[in-house]
Amino acid sequence: MPKYFFDHHSNTSIEIDDDGIDLPDVDAARRLALEALGQSVLDGAPRSLMRRLAIEVRDPHGPILRASATVVLEERFEAVPQTKGCLTVRDRQI
Repeated sequence: MPKYFFDHHSNTSIEIDDDGIDLPDVDAARRLALEALGQSVLDGAPRSLMRRLAIEVRDPHGPILRASATVVLEERFEAVPQTKGCLTVRDRQI
């Protein structure tokens, strides 16, 4: 079985996979890259308002594919008190 390596890239860091994993083919590597990317989005959501994430998959000869995502968290329609008894709604991007 071929060995594939999954390097994790984010805004501020790169984690190189030195161990790799044996998988039956590149389709299995593609599925695992997308699963890892989705988990990275979930793991990083509370810590950052904007994240760029990527999983680069390598075989022993070099890179073969890259799955990436940009995640932007926005808060919309915040109620802001204007005067006593009145509320105004405004957009706010965080």
